[in-house]
Amino acid sequence: MEQVIELPPNHVFNFLAQPSNLALWNYYIMSAVIHTPGNFGQGTVLELIRKKDRLTYKVIEYAPPYRLAVQLQPPLPKQQFSFEVTAAQQFTHLTYTWQIELEDYSVFKYIPNGLIKNLLLAIPRSVILRFVKPATQENFGKLKTLLQTGKVTLQDGRETKLP
Repeated sequence: MEQVIELPPNHVFNFLAQPSNLALWNYYIMSAVIHTPGNFGQGTVLELIRKKDRLTYKVIEYAPPYRLAVQLQPPLPKQQFSFEVTAAQQFTHLTYTWQIELEDYSVFKYIPNGLIKNLLLAIPRSVILRFVKPATQENFGKLKTLLQTGKVTLQDGRETKLP
């Protein structure tokens, strides 16, 4: 997903590099806790506290002010999301990428590669795309609104403001 945000790239990147800011634009995240001492960067472990669960991520790429990527930690499936920030004249071009790999997760790792495995993987992939993609697109729009206006109303009714 991509969008242009009418702010300088370093401003956008610095906002994204503060995990506590996730709860300001992603309605499903209630808070974020950093479990690694020191400065935020590559190798930082953080826990995203969501409405019904907690997920632990590790920063796998941190290249200010251009790229930030995190990966979900085992035992859950290999999932990562990243933000890429580039200058678009005086504004920011922001690309968000989300990936999940189910091939080696749970029972799928015991099924040989081939047609049967691909057919079985098509079911969870379809469900994930049907539910996750629209919510992610909506959250991404909330991020832009928050950064450009300083406030946003999330899907669950929470009103958030920039700190």
